[in-house]
Amino acid sequence: MTAEPRFDRELTALLEELYLAPSPDYRHEVLTTAVRGRQRPSWTFPGRWLPMFDIATQPVLAPRAPWRAVGMVLVAIALLLAAAFIVGSRPPKLPAPFGPARNGLVAYSVYGDIYTGDAATGASTAIVTGPDLYSRPVFSRDGTRLALLRSSNTDDGYDLMVCRADGSDLRPVPGSPIEGMDKTHDFDFEWTADGQSLIVYTEPRILRLDAVGTEPPVVISADAVPTGRLGPAGLIPYHPASIAGNAVWTVGIGGEAPKQLVPSHAVAEGASSFSFARYSPDGSKLAFVQSVLPDQSHQLRIFVANADGTHVRRLTNVTGIGYETDFAWSPDGKQIAFNRWVPVDPGNLDGDWEAEPIAIAAVGGGTDGASVFSAGPSQGSQGAIFEWSPDGSALIAMPATPGQAVMLNKPTMIDQATGASRALDVTTNSPTSWQRIAP
Repeated sequence: MTAEPRFDRELTALLEELYLAPSPDYRHEVLTTAVRGRQRPSWTFPGRWLPMFDIATQPVLAPRAPWRAVGMVLVAIALLLAAAFIVGSRPPKLPAPFGPARNGLVAYSVYGDIYTGDAATGASTAIVTGPDLYSRPVFSRDGTRLALLRSSNTDDGYDLMVCRADGSDLRPVPGSPIEGMDKTHDFDFEWTADGQSLIVYTEPRILRLDAVGTEPPVVISADAVPTGRLGPAGLIPYHPASIAGNAVWTVGIGGEAPKQLVPSHAVAEGASSFSFARYSPDGSKLAFVQSVLPDQSHQLRIFVANADGTHVRRLTNVTGIGYETDFAWSPDGKQIAFNRWVPVDPGNLDGDWEAEPIAIAAVGGGTDGASVFSAGPSQGSQGAIFEWSPDGSALIAMPATPGQAVMLNKPTMIDQATGASRALDVTTNSPTSWQRIAP
């Protein structure tokens, strides 16, 4: 208990002795040296021009992840995926139902099977086959679907079928088979502009059939000589079977009432034999076939009128005995291609007639009688079945066959500008149909 206080007293005495002790002998020399020596310039200290303190004191940081750049990349990827989804989900661009379009595949039949082929390369693919017989494929105006006929060896009737352009999803159209669509009657069919329906012509009826749903057929007219076909405005030119004379009437596929468009005397008083009427692709004009004069029963000519039936004029300036018929407007509406016949013996008009090569004539805006240009070789005594390419640069033609004759033919491609022709590397026993594709 007494050791610690004694040590405290002794420590205190020692500190006092040290504090009060005299200065060492060398104190004066140390002070003299310190006063005489100049202070070292500040720039000589490395810390002034090397940030030694900062280097020594700044914390070492690990590399930072480039989150901003990564975020921008992720955003870009998301935008690309969204764009791909939008593009993939957006319906493909389709051509307009009338007017020029890009050339697609050519559909045709070969002894009961349906093929599509490339007119340029000749490559073809069978798209509808089976034990039944399929024929007369017709592309929809947007090029996405086909209508065709189905029959069997034991049945004289036809079922009207539809499928996709590649032959898939084949099914019958509601209401088919249609009365009058058999091998003993003439009939025809075509697509509406929207691709939702088919128009069937079986004299004296014009019918509209649902091509995508299940609705029953609709009767457009039950009193028609169906010599016309659908125009861009949804009107069909025809002649009423119950009315005498050969006036041009129209009826609408949407329920519009029949209306007389071109009276029988528009060409000449007493003219007759009205037939084959077609609207131009833009709907501004109407062409039809009619005899020139009552006493010229062996002269049928093509006439062109405004869409309202006014300003009727001749298409060509050809005179004399002859027939002009079975015509087709070019996609741009500037030309008309047609069949023509002349008698083998002009002195015997009841004898044989000779089919000349397909003719092409320009459609004048207000002048009568354009010159005629021959396109390709003659297609035979029955004339030609032909159609324009969607872009209007060529015609595909093949010999017409009498009645329901089944004959294989090689279609001919005819350049409309030069008239040069070449045989396609396909054979078919029915008319071709050229697919329209968006430009």
